[in-house]
Amino acid sequence: MTEYIKLYNQIDKLNNKIKKLELTVDEKKSKFTTYSIPKNITNNLSSKSTLLSFRIHFPSESFSNKKYIGLKFDDNHNEYDSDLLSSNKNLLSFIKLTKSNIIINYTIQLELNFTPLDSIICSISIGIRTCSNINSKIRIIKGTKSIFDLASQNVIDNKLNISNNILYSAENEEELCMIVDFDFSSGSNCVINSKKSIIKLLFI
Repeated sequence: MTEYIKLYNQIDKLNNKIKKLELTVDEKKSKFTTYSIPKNITNNLSSKSTLLSFRIHFPSESFSNKKYIGLKFDDNHNEYDSDLLSSNKNLLSFIKLTKSNIIINYTIQLELNFTPLDSIICSISIGIRTCSNINSKIRIIKGTKSIFDLASQNVIDNKLNISNNILYSAENEEELCMIVDFDFSSGSNCVINSKKSIIKLLFI
C-alpha cells in the first residue's frame, strides 16, 4: 500500500512533463502472447486512476547465444500477493496498452548463483511496439534503461534489487515488454525471483 501511495503522489509532479517525453515506436509482427486490458478497466481509465500489477519471470528457454532476452509476465494482473510462484506456463511476452498517461514502476530481484570477482555489466529496459504495423520493431523507451554491475557492492547475500520509475504517454495499439542484457558467457549466472519481481502500471 505504501508503494501505491508513493506512485499517486508523483502524479502531480510528473503530469507537466508528459508532453516532453520523446519516444520512437516501430512495430514487428510477433507470435508472442499479449495481455489485453479488459474492457471494464479501459472504460474507467478516463474517469479515475487504475493500477495493474504483474509478476516478472525469466523465460525457461536456453539463451546461451543471445545477448538480449525478453522477460515475461503473469497473464492475470494484480495476483502477486501469494508466496507461491505462478503455476501458469503460458506467460506473456507483451502487455497491451490503451491510450493513457502511465506511471510505470518495476522492481526486479536477481539472485546470483556465484560471487563475481570481476565486473559484469548488465541492463534492463522497457520496450514498446505498435501492433497496427506488421513491420514494426521494438524500441526502448527513452530513460528506461537501467545499467547495473553483478559485482556491485549493492549485491547483498547474492541478491541484487533493480528498480525504476518512469512516466509514459501511451497510444492505442501499443504493447509493453521488458528487455534484459545479461552476460551468459559462463552459463546461467543469475535468476529472477518472480515472487519479488513486479511491474506496476498506474493509468492516470
